Amino acid sequence: MLRGITLKRAIIFDFDGTLADTLPLEFHCFRQIFGKYVSEHQYHLTDGQIVAMFGPTEVEMLQQHVPAEHVSDAIEEFLALYDQLHTTYVKPYPEIDEMLRQLHSRGVKMGVFTGKGRLTYNISVHKLGFAELLPVSITGDEVTQRKPHPEGIWSALKALNVPAADAVMVGDSNGDLIAARDAGIPCVAVQWLGTPQTKHFNIQPDFQTQSVHDFLQWLERS
Repeated sequence: MLRGITLKRAIIFDFDGTLADTLPLEFHCFRQIFGKYVSEHQYHLTDGQIVAMFGPTEVEMLQQHVPAEHVSDAIEEFLALYDQLHTTYVKPYPEIDEMLRQLHSRGVKMGVFTGKGRLTYNISVHKLGFAELLPVSITGDEVTQRKPHPEGIWSALKALNVPAADAVMVGDSNGDLIAARDAGIPCVAVQWLGTPQTKHFNIQPDFQTQSVHDFLQWLERS
């Protein structure tokens, strides 16, 4: 039950590690492509080593690390692998699906601000059936200043036609929380999926949880 949520309130979600447990798929694809085109030892990159490269989109990461003569092939193979293995690596979370549908049915405006590129985001959001529930999305290749800069939040608020005072940001990384703070909106830190991007937050969120149910209860109290 979401009796306390007003229809004008908006929620801006991060995507990887927040709405979908896509990070294991990302890790696998980067290991395969870096191992093939950069050096064999990169087949064994740790999750933490790959996370340390995050900030740029997937395509930008490949452009930065793969030799120029192989970049086009690396990007094509990365996207093909991401699409082919999505169902294998990214398992649906019924609680997330139900949360989005419940919020949507209550008239809560929802959008996404993600560091993912548009191409991989579109693959994931359609395979998970979230596209109609998340009509506004700002991806990492659609901003001039990436997280933790709040540009993407401002763009999402404009697209949702909602003032900052009526919005909240939900994410699983320090970058999400900093962006929300600098945009002047409350931030919620979540660790409810199998592979969150940040295990220890460096700044204090307005609310932190490992439970979708507790998040919905917090929204109602707010």
